[in-house]
Amino acid sequence: MKKNHTLFGLILLFFFSASAQRINTVVATVKDDKVLIGYQVKGLRCEQSIKSVSFYVSRDGGENYTGPLNYINGDFEEGIRNGKHIVEWDALKEMPFSDERLVFDVRAEIDEKKRKRAIMISYIGNVTTPLGGRIGQLGKVSWYLEGRSSLLAGRPVDYEYSGNTINGHNHEDEYTTFTGNEGWKAYSAIVGATFQASCNFFFYLGIGYGFEEYIKEFDTFNHQTKQETGTYWARD
Repeated sequence: MKKNHTLFGLILLFFFSASAQRINTVVATVKDDKVLIGYQVKGLRCEQSIKSVSFYVSRDGGENYTGPLNYINGDFEEGIRNGKHIVEWDALKEMPFSDERLVFDVRAEIDEKKRKRAIMISYIGNVTTPLGGRIGQLGKVSWYLEGRSSLLAGRPVDYEYSGNTINGHNHEDEYTTFTGNEGWKAYSAIVGATFQASCNFFFYLGIGYGFEEYIKEFDTFNHQTKQETGTYWARD
């Protein structure tokens, strides 16, 4: 078996490239009377995959090639993506050899599918508007809708508070006391578009309307009876 290692001792490296998609870094080595051909796929977009990979060999320095080679096992079938792959060629079953140099050519057929859109549903919020959601689609160019609100967004506001005074309230018959409940009355709505920059990277752009004001809750009491007469909110 030592003779077979000698026959494959001089193996040249060769690569095949096609436009933005390419197969390169082709490395051939001998192991247990088999030739291991390693290659790397680069440049495939999200909607692209390799439909098939074929291997050719030249015995005259790359002038003429024989193939595709038949006795191939390993990573060369449909669905191959970007990354490193390796196959094993049973060279002695394929053709007789003498002591010679071999040049390998690796060729790929690209399969391109229409980019599919996916439904996107996500939580969105911040300190002012912690209740929110976003729904839309992810694709090359798609859409989304977004809505957010604060915990106090639905509170009716009847008065304004400024200068330690609740404006508009009848202070002759009633006095007021703040309850300590306060926060943002806020909400927003956005419509926009999403864009796919790469397989796993998206960015979005939107336009919408937002509203916010800080409000405080207070109770009112009758001056004479000291009985509570109501609970209201005032914008600060």
